[in-house]
Amino acid sequence: MYFLPVEAKLDVFKCLNFDQLISIQHVNRHFCALINEYEGELARKEFFSISFVDSNKYFNKQLKMVKTSVIEQFQLNDQLLEKWQSAIDEQIPLYLFKYQQTHPKKDFFIILEEDDCVTSFLRLWLPLFPKNIEEMKIIRYWLQRLFGCFYLNAEFRGVIFNPEMVKLLFNGHKTISIKFIVGRCSLSLWCFRPNKNNVLEFRKDHIIELFHD
Repeated sequence: MYFLPVEAKLDVFKCLNFDQLISIQHVNRHFCALINEYEGELARKEFFSISFVDSNKYFNKQLKMVKTSVIEQFQLNDQLLEKWQSAIDEQIPLYLFKYQQTHPKKDFFIILEEDDCVTSFLRLWLPLFPKNIEEMKIIRYWLQRLFGCFYLNAEFRGVIFNPEMVKLLFNGHKTISIKFIVGRCSLSLWCFRPNKNNVLEFRKDHIIELFHD
């Protein structure tokens, strides 16, 4: 299969589900790059919802914790390395959230609900302020995974991903979609008064809502 033309490989990949594609990405660097390049044409993992919870106020042992110790095979050039290090030094946050001015160091879990029966959840923790380049790579890896899924409901009422950080992590990459594909999105502007323009930018550049009320 390695020597097949790209079109033939894509035909094979289109027959696989999301979990099978992820397995292939983990064992073959060539296929990983190809799947990343054409991920918009391939299967997406489906979730009932994506939301955020304050990690200091909410903890449920029944939620499965997603391991984040994955370092992406992503090569940084000197220019991007300098930009990333500057973001670390300036403490550019991964999230924007309400009351950020008075509580600037909150931590959040990303909650992925797999169905509407309130029985199957995944819990993902990513640092608000990445401390080093390795953590930046981990955040980029998981954001790419999240962007590659479909969510029937997206709850961004009090927390969103910082569009400045998203753009910095992906640096204008042409073949990776940095948009959440959602059925319906809940996003309250009043929660983000100091960051209203950033929220509007996040909505415009990073959300595709399929079902409008």
